[in-house]
Amino acid sequence: MVTPDPLDLGPGDEELQLPVLGLYADLELGRGSVLLPDEFLQCSGLSQLRIIEQWLSSLLHYRCNAMQRLQDELAASNLDAGPAEQLGLLRTALAAEGIAMAPVAGAGSAGP
Repeated sequence: MVTPDPLDLGPGDEELQLPVLGLYADLELGRGSVLLPDEFLQCSGLSQLRIIEQWLSSLLHYRCNAMQRLQDELAASNLDAGPAEQLGLLRTALAAEGIAMAPVAGAGSAGP
């Protein structure tokens, strides 16, 4: 089992964060959805935006790790492929799944 890189939390961040239910995944099918609870939806718009931006930043971190893992898996199964060919394999695999090579512009780009 691969352990993802830990996220860097600022001093005191870990004491303020409480779990919020709402992220769901079917690990077998590789599908996910978000359904945030009323408690979150009742927060001010600014608070929601701040939290969502921080979530997007964290999710982008995990996305980068997953992209690297896929690239490593493809390289391991195509040992004779050069760098350009490996990049082509990655692009083909992503396109087949409808996944963009680069993350959506602006996702997780704003700071707290």
